[in-house]
Amino acid sequence: GSQQQIADEAARLADWHDVDPLVAFRFGDQRRLQFVQAATGADRVLMLDAPVRRVVWQPVDGGAAVVDENGRIWWLPDPFNPALEPEPLAPLMPDVHSLRWSPDGNRLAFVSETNLYVVLLEDE
Repeated sequence: GSQQQIADEAARLADWHDVDPLVAFRFGDQRRLQFVQAATGADRVLMLDAPVRRVVWQPVDGGAAVVDENGRIWWLPDPFNPALEPEPLAPLMPDVHSLRWSPDGNRLAFVSETNLYVVLLEDE
């Protein structure tokens, strides 16, 4: 197959969308995220305030939830739109992990410490 170089430095982790050819890479101190449309090479780079722990792609619409090391969950309805900045999806919480989208992409479930939470995306 064909290869496409995305960046000149080593990525720390790649989080792929389950269906669409979309991937998010973390670089350096892991605060820098690069979102890439693998089919076209289009990309966008974002710097967050804290190192990124995980990117979880919405199953529909191509949005992404990003959890950082501080326990903040960020929402990017369109990671490739430079006019849209990450928005907090939930209050700052300790030990956030196990993020999972509902099949329709309207709800995000996650665990904070041992408690289970579900966030409903507001209609835009």
